[in-house]
Amino acid sequence: MGSLVLCLAHGFVSPALFILMGGVLYDRYHNRVLFYYQGLTQFMPLFAVYLVFFSFSNTGTPLSYNFIGEFLCITGAITNHPVIGIFAASSVLLSACYQMKLTNKLTSGTFSKYLSVTYDLLYREHFILFFLALPTLVLGIVPNFINNILYLSSNALIYSIVI
Repeated sequence: MGSLVLCLAHGFVSPALFILMGGVLYDRYHNRVLFYYQGLTQFMPLFAVYLVFFSFSNTGTPLSYNFIGEFLCITGAITNHPVIGIFAASSVLLSACYQMKLTNKLTSGTFSKYLSVTYDLLYREHFILFFLALPTLVLGIVPNFINNILYLSSNALIYSIVI
């Protein structure tokens, strides 16, 4: 059950992060060197809000659907195989450290001298990111809205395979 929830949550957060990094930053600056990107909050505040939201969601912060998925996966792993559960929990911690370091680097500090001042998110980018953020937040607050459907369909699949 946890893996299905995490896959669904990943389907909302990962495209948003790809849109933010590739669709917005690379489109504006045509540069892939992350060292050049810092202090983006000063000139791209809406971009920074979405980046922080999706970064926190990616790390499994409470009130995000990723938290529900990671919680279910880790508790299932600890219940069945405690050693594997410990490794799973430590990988979540390491990925959170990496994600927060990257987000801090991009949003804080002074604006990089290597970049020109540019505009914030366009209407279409804001529209796409908003409709990726909405299910992440809503399903994180009210997960039973879709978890019951996932539970019933996964049980039907499991019991149809087992003889």
